[in-house]
Amino acid sequence: MKIYAHPRMIERVAQGASEQWLEVMRDFTKGATEGTRVVGPNAPVEDQTDIEIGGVTFRILHDGKAHTDTDIMILLPQKSVIFLGDNAGHGRMLRMNDGSFRGNLRALERALASGAKVFVPGHGRSGGPEAATEYRDYLQAVYDGVKALFEEDLSDFEMKPKLLPKLARWKEWVDFDELVGSHVSLAYLEVEADAF
Repeated sequence: MKIYAHPRMIERVAQGASEQWLEVMRDFTKGATEGTRVVGPNAPVEDQTDIEIGGVTFRILHDGKAHTDTDIMILLPQKSVIFLGDNAGHGRMLRMNDGSFRGNLRALERALASGAKVFVPGHGRSGGPEAATEYRDYLQAVYDGVKALFEEDLSDFEMKPKLLPKLARWKEWVDFDELVGSHVSLAYLEVEADAF
């Protein structure tokens, strides 16, 4: 049976990263996933790969580093549906530790320009374009806010209190309080790297 994934995902599973992911899930679910085993992907796909199943085209979209450098999106052009993967959460914040704000923004812009009418985020409710635009707007607000404060020579730890009022629109999202600080710090590192 073919299990599709980006080549880097296949490589990481082969190198044992899946055991680390299982451990994270065991901790996150307080043991509810105990006994789960990984059945790794075995069929590499790149950007613009088309897979035909039952007369339906599944088009792979990958823009490089977004939520991670392995997350793909899947467009079903005939159905006007796009699966965003963890490039978007709807009503829920997602970790960005292995990602890029600018890359994630590019991926979501591409999804929005895909012609899809139904957007399925990696976490949260499916819907229309708002399932992508809400998270895109959050990432843009964090990145732009951090960039502006970086230009004022503020350190990352000084930015969060100044940015919170601008991010109030998302404060009720799941994990906002838990992740907003790390999002500011990670955006700071990206803005700083872009400045050099």
